[in-house]
This record gives sequence, structure tokens and C-alpha cells, in this order.
Amino acid sequence: MAKITIKDGSTISYHLEGDISNPVVIFVNGSIFNYKQFNPVLLPALKKILGKNYSYLQYDYVGISNSSELTGGFDFSTITRQHVELMDALGIDKAHHFGYSKGSLVSFLTAANYPDRVISVAGYGNPNLDVADDEMTRNAFIRRRQALSSISGVWDQKVNEFNYGILYDAVFLPMVFPGKTLKTISIKEKVKNKVIKSKLKPMLWDTRIDVLDKLYQLYTEIISEEDRNRYIEEMKGIKQPVLLLHGTNDETVPLSASEKLADWIDGAKLIKIKDYEHTAPVLVKKKGKYLMTELANFIKSIK
Repeated sequence: MAKITIKDGSTISYHLEGDISNPVVIFVNGSIFNYKQFNPVLLPALKKILGKNYSYLQYDYVGISNSSELTGGFDFSTITRQHVELMDALGIDKAHHFGYSKGSLVSFLTAANYPDRVISVAGYGNPNLDVADDEMTRNAFIRRRQALSSISGVWDQKVNEFNYGILYDAVFLPMVFPGKTLKTISIKEKVKNKVIKSKLKPMLWDTRIDVLDKLYQLYTEIISEEDRNRYIEEMKGIKQPVLLLHGTNDETVPLSASEKLADWIDGAKLIKIKDYEHTAPVLVKKKGKYLMTELANFIKSIK
């Protein structure tokens, strides 16, 4: 892990592999996860295919893990600006951007607003801000905020050995096993739960728990008609090569979100992946490898 100060004075925690004179692939995190979200499956899978002819950048948003603490709330325009300021600080002129969930939104906003910094843009589980038909996502994060409210006593703490189990059982277990608690999952589910709980742990480490609520709040807000229309026009203006990957069983972001993006962006390629859920490719090698194979083929196709 390294740290660097960007133009607005924030400190960003990042990990860079390879020589930036080679084409750079930037992994942009989803949800409140830190950059280690990509370490178990996705980064190794992509590196195995693309090799040392590319370099790979991961980083933590402001407010996440070892980057500067968040003051105020999250907003996507600030996250996108800081994303580009990190590229400036590291001397990266342009890059391939791959975003996972929220990271996809940041990547596509970068392509729309900073087109000269983007070689290509790709994402998995792609949200978009045209939320008129997106009650599924909003309701999912309302439930997560409600779960967080039940452990408000640890909100001022960073995720650590002592509170991780409390956080996981309250917020993440119900995501993995909808409608169930630690007491009601089966013995087989308990084995699966133990594995998932262990894998998610480093991805949440050192982030203040109240930051989760701030981000979840952002996901539940309804944007104005003016902002929605501006966002749609920005997406329609994207000219770089675009790859949209989305699981047909995504329980967090509806497939229609990616379908809309594919309709708006000329030349965008949409791959609907049968039976894939929202989080599975981060944790399951076979699913992650397939995802990264599609991404690698897309990147290599760009001349």
C-alpha cells in the first residue's frame, strides 16, 4: 500500500503494479469496499491473461480504509473528480477503466466528463442514475440502512477485529441469505457463511462504520428530473469503447440499468451473464475468471 496527496488535498491509498508507460487498467471499487475487493479473484485473473504488458491500479476512495477521512457526505461528482486527480498525481494520462457496481458509475461519469482520460470503459453490475424504475436498488439499501441503525453504537469505530462480526451479522449476512439470521441459517449455509465472512473481512477493514450509512443514504436518494436528464445526456455523449457486463440474477442492480446504458451509448457492447449475482464474481473464481476473460478480450480488441 502506498499513499499520495491529490490536488484537493486529500490523501489516497493505492496499489500500483507495473510500469505506467504500459497501458494502465484502473479497478474502481464497488460499494464501501476498499481496493482489496479485487485481490481474491478479479485482479489475479486479469493479470494472468493480460500479463506484464499492462499495469494495474487499485485505490480507496476518500472515506474508505486508509485514504483521508470523509467530511460531509458522498457525491459522485466529487468521487469522479478525485478519481481523475489521482491519475494526475500518479502521472497517468489515460487508462482503461473497469468499475464494479458503484465503481462502474464512477468510471462512466469519468468517460462522460473527462473523455481524454479514458481509453475504454467497462463495468459489472452497472447502476445508472435514471432510477425511475429502480426500486429494487433503492429498497435494498433502505434495508441495509435499517440494519446499520441496529448497531449504531459502533458507528464511530473503524472496522476491526472486535466489531467486524457485529457489522457482518447485521448487514451482510441478510444480503447473502435474505430473510435469515445467524440463528436461522442451516448447517450447510453456516459453512458457506463462514467462507464469505472471511473473504469480505479485508475488503471492509479500517473503514469507519458510519461511512457505510452515508454511502447507503446516497443510494436511496431520488435525484431531480433536471439531474436525471443531464445524466442521460452525459451517458449518450460517451464515445469511447464501452463494455457492459451484468448478471441475470443480480439482486442489487436490475439488468435494466445496463440495458438502458447500452441503448443510450452508441456502440456499447452488453453481455448478459446467465445466473450471475451481483457479488459472486468477487468471491467465486470460476465466475470471476469468466468476467475477466471478457474484459481482457475487450481491452485487447482496442487498437
